[in-house]
This record gives sequence, C-alpha cells and structure tokens, in this order.
Amino acid sequence: MLRQQRDGTPVGSSQRSLERRTLLAVGATTLLTSITGCTRISEFVADYVVGDVNLFNLSEDRLTGSLEFIGPNGEELLAESLDLDPDADVEKRKPTVIYEDVLNSTGPHRINLETDGPSDRANISVSDILRVTDPGEEKVVVFFGNKVGNEFLTLSLIEDFAELEDDLES
Repeated sequence: MLRQQRDGTPVGSSQRSLERRTLLAVGATTLLTSITGCTRISEFVADYVVGDVNLFNLSEDRLTGSLEFIGPNGEELLAESLDLDPDADVEKRKPTVIYEDVLNSTGPHRINLETDGPSDRANISVSDILRVTDPGEEKVVVFFGNKVGNEFLTLSLIEDFAELEDDLES
C-alpha cells in the first residue's frame, strides 16, 4: 500500500511534480529569452509553466534565504526557506522555485524576501506591497541576476510574460 501525505497524495509525488515544473520553468525561461519578440509563443509557454509566485535565479551565485508572502487580511500565504542554485548546469540543479495556489484574493499583498550569497549584490532584503487585482491571471515573478533588467533583483506582478518583454530585450 502506498503511503500518503496529509492531503491524500502519495508520498514523493509532490516532489516529482515540483521537479518537473522546475525543469519546465527553466526551459520556459530559456525559451522566453531566446524568442523575445514572439509575444504569443512566450505567453502560451509561460501561462502553462509558471505558478502564482515564481523565483528564477539567473545569476552565477547560489542564493539562500527566506520568502514570506502575506495576504490582504494579514494571513501568511507563504513562509519558505530558499535555496536557489546558480543558473549554470540546470539539469543537475534547481535555480527555479514555483509556488502554486497562493494568489486567491484581491488587494495588497506583502512580499518579504531575503537572500544571502557569496557577493554583496546577492545579499538582498526586500519588503514590497503588490496590489493584486486579478488573482486568477496575475503572477509574481522574481528574477535574480542581471540578465533581466539593470538590477540584480527584478520583482514584478504580471498577467503574462509579454509585460516583461522590454526587460528581456535590454
């Protein structure tokens, strides 16, 4: 008989699902970077690969830290430890973290994000308010590294990846 977790899913199945989604998200990031300008394709891929809260480590640094996501009524929606491997050698490492079923209500959501890394640029402490208006469509996207935008950290609330196209092209 298969052992089950509290939610009734077989033990280990959520990890396999997360690993598959991580691989797909890394592939989507690579694809999005290579096909900027092909907005319809990037939207299609991104809408099916990412979750509600998405962290992509596109840097050469291993990042550890914490992520806290607070809903409009002060409820804690996420409280997670982070361990993001560098972008290199993505088949063997996990540079991406995806959280699903987090954005369920409209209103101001607070994100608290802290990372530690081997360089000063990788030591980040951010607290920001994101105003969610369409929780079914919007996604939180966090990019670490200078491959997207001019800063080491890019934090966005988007409906689709086409909104990031300008950042991807620069």
